[in-house]
Amino acid sequence: MEGLILFALRPQFDASDLSALSERLPVTWLDRARRHGNPDARAASLLAYSLLLCGVRRMLGDRALPSLSLGEHGKPFFSEGGLSFSITHTKNAVAVLLSRTHKELGLDLEEIRPLRPSLVRKFASDVELAKIKSSHDGVALWTQKEAVAKKTGIGLRGNLKSIPTEDTKTVTMNMGTIPAVLSVSPRTAFGEGMHPCEITRAELLSLLTS
Repeated sequence: MEGLILFALRPQFDASDLSALSERLPVTWLDRARRHGNPDARAASLLAYSLLLCGVRRMLGDRALPSLSLGEHGKPFFSEGGLSFSITHTKNAVAVLLSRTHKELGLDLEEIRPLRPSLVRKFASDVELAKIKSSHDGVALWTQKEAVAKKTGIGLRGNLKSIPTEDTKTVTMNMGTIPAVLSVSPRTAFGEGMHPCEITRAELLSLLTS
């Protein structure tokens, strides 16, 4: 397995679930997950790192868990183990991308919804703006730019219109009953035959608390 994409629906997990999952996280992972001051962001991060642990176990088996380090711009990465990852979360879901073959990765997931025209003009160039014909198109472009920004580790700074999106792969998916768009950068990290795989509450709790 060269890579995988996992996602979990946040409404399935309550505070007691997150508490049980957090007990299984390595200390450095847990510290990173708890860095958020906002309770909702902290809960999303705890679930995302639990999902990351699930993905690492799938790819490495019983081998020692890799240590978590931070890059120059604060981007987390594994300092050993031969795996790279990217995490994202929305109001309703969290997702992780893991790869053995790509050192730098970016992943973003967003619900399809109408975006304010003033917001779209902030991140879409004139050429990109002309191609946006629907809410799907606008959200897809946003996820592509976010994925590229996460891959570089610099984040959404500076001129968002100048972020290139050619080297991205975008798919439409459902988060339960909610339509969404997921983008990966570079596009080759979304390997042939890969697809976002949902991990249910029962599966995640069973995998990490057994």
